[in-house]
Amino acid sequence: MAFKVNGEFNFQPREYQLPFLDAMDAAIKRAVLIMHRKAGKTILLLNWAIEQMLLHDGITIWHTFSTKSEAKDTIWLGKTKDHKSFISYFPKEAIKDINNTDFRITFNNGSSYVLKSTEEYDNLRGPGIDILINDEYSYQNDLAQEVLEPMVLAYKGIIIYTGTPNGRNHLFDVYNNHQFDKEKWFCQILTIDDTRDEYGNPLFENEDIEDMRKSGKSEAYLQAEYYCSFDKSVETAYYTQQLEKAKQDGRIGIFPHVPSSPVYTSFDIGYNDMTSIWFAQKWGGQFRIIDYYENRQQSFDHYAKVLKDKPYNYFQHYFPHDIANHEQTSGKTKKDYMESLGIKPIVVIERAKNRAEVMSGIDNVRTAIPKCYFNEKTCKEGLARLAGYHAGYNEKREVLLDSPVHDKNSNGADAFRMLAVSDFLENFNEPTETPFEMPSIKRNHQL
Repeated sequence: MAFKVNGEFNFQPREYQLPFLDAMDAAIKRAVLIMHRKAGKTILLLNWAIEQMLLHDGITIWHTFSTKSEAKDTIWLGKTKDHKSFISYFPKEAIKDINNTDFRITFNNGSSYVLKSTEEYDNLRGPGIDILINDEYSYQNDLAQEVLEPMVLAYKGIIIYTGTPNGRNHLFDVYNNHQFDKEKWFCQILTIDDTRDEYGNPLFENEDIEDMRKSGKSEAYLQAEYYCSFDKSVETAYYTQQLEKAKQDGRIGIFPHVPSSPVYTSFDIGYNDMTSIWFAQKWGGQFRIIDYYENRQQSFDHYAKVLKDKPYNYFQHYFPHDIANHEQTSGKTKKDYMESLGIKPIVVIERAKNRAEVMSGIDNVRTAIPKCYFNEKTCKEGLARLAGYHAGYNEKREVLLDSPVHDKNSNGADAFRMLAVSDFLENFNEPTETPFEMPSIKRNHQL
């Protein structure tokens, strides 16, 4: 099988790529391709997309990456190992227009291919999509799918998720949830043991992996990148060591709410992003993390009700700097409004002014986790957010970036950072003042 343009072979897929193409020919509309680094998954999907544009008039294809710069570097500026540009795969005679600002290629038959970033995913709302390719999905903000999937469903289109493992995050979830649904999904994992070039030679020899080991690449990195392991902790995760140590020490287990002890909360607030809340106590010489809650696209009234509905007496609430922002309509701050709902007193945490201060806050969390005891049952989702919080990765340069990826884990991790940089962990002394009792409300109250 090969893709032809004017009778000439423009792209020759390798044998291990054929099952995916066969599945697409059989009208499968959902696929998960998990392949080791440098297995050619992006080239495969790009050429398959081009073939679809040639076969079908007027279709829209979106190819998403975690950032606009990654999309540009990978596709617009990308080259094969033979120095063939990725863009050159698009047949010149079929092209009507190339827009280098919007990263869009339009064919004479009305079909279009567009690069998109999921960074500011709420801005992606628009018309329907016939084919959606989520590239390096494990590094993307998966909340974008709440915007993108309905656009594909509107056209009864195709969605493809692809990438290399980055821990047990949303790429793992989509594979794990659908790997046995063979009627509707094509799911594939390919390690370096499964792939060969066009001459039948391994893409990576054992000596290549050993050389990377000797050069300082960690075993966790090698297992994830070349053997597609979801079980190994990936280097990009910030808090892996601290959380593993907490498990070993028995600090993740049964540490429930103590009614006689006041409760502190720490927030990260969002609307399209998550609003995340941690609940903590000082009791018996322990910093106890007793609860976690998150939701999105809800009003402050909703979160006030969440706090009121829990059987806690609150002492203090830590909020990020944007709680002090003024509302345009009322002129009051969000802090004023939250306090009017009974969420008080509020302590505003100063904004991190630059990446260095963000990284300093991450170091505060690394110091804080070893001091904390987590109630596993009620903090399960929050612990997953901490475990999944990770640095960006530049595939082309094979280096970690000096800033965290913004995805579903960010807000939960940032909310915990508010606690870590506050005065909560400064000492074990429990408050001597009377905890603030939330105003009573009717349990059937609907906000």
